[in-house]
Amino acid sequence: MGAFAHWRQEGRISLWRYRRMLRMYAGWHFAADPAGCTSLLALLSLLRAASQPAQRMVQLSDARAAGLDGIFGAHELQVHSLAKLRLRFDSTMPAHPGDLSTADDVAQLTLSAAGLETFAAAIDELRGGGGDFSLGFDGEKKEEMKRISFWAWPRGD
Repeated sequence: MGAFAHWRQEGRISLWRYRRMLRMYAGWHFAADPAGCTSLLALLSLLRAASQPAQRMVQLSDARAAGLDGIFGAHELQVHSLAKLRLRFDSTMPAHPGDLSTADDVAQLTLSAAGLETFAAAIDELRGGGGDFSLGFDGEKKEEMKRISFWAWPRGD
């Protein structure tokens, strides 16, 4: 376990989706405050250095509590926020970015080496105040692609 035992999550991180999957709202949505981004980048660095497949659970904040559910403005859609995200790194995976799956209130994002670099770049962009972009991840079936849209954390929160 080594360095993983010393990693402590900081900041707020959120992963959510809308129950009615209109095209504009489709897929998963992700945001993290600056401290959450820095914490995630530290975890991704630890995962990158692992000599064998490694994983760590991340606690997620409710998107509604931070006002993240209103990124598209006022709407009537129900939000489903997840409670935990299991980040898993496996350097032996094929070159595709990775796989996103969910069960109950837990999401698992399994990343290949290329996927880890892409995800880390997305988190770094959020930390710098960026957002409003998406990444695709393979689904459980070959024809299924799962998308995560990345959004800046609301200012002043």
